[in-house]
Amino acid sequence: MTDDTPKFKDEHRHEKLRELQNVSDETLKKAARIFRALGEPSRLRLITILSEGSACVSELATEDLLSTVSQRLRTLRHENLVSRKREGKHVIYSLADEHVLEIIVNALKHADEI
Repeated sequence: MTDDTPKFKDEHRHEKLRELQNVSDETLKKAARIFRALGEPSRLRLITILSEGSACVSELATEDLLSTVSQRLRTLRHENLVSRKREGKHVIYSLADEHVLEIIVNALKHADEI
């Protein structure tokens, strides 16, 4: 490694670095698909809205057509970033798990810093 390698001060960060060194090619491909799905601002906006709680498509489609929002949600669901469940006539979407929230919070904090 070069001298510009980040310096890690605590054991928690050392552990994270060790985890990154053992990542499989398949995991890297999956992560790239996740970042591609999140790489479009309107899909990222949907994720930020869902971070506040579950919602149905009609609640999410405040400025866009239902079909457009449905397509965006389908892309996010395909990468396991959101999940859905049916409640009567409505399909309710929510973040798939806590990891999704962590990814979004970290990405937005980083974007705000640069």
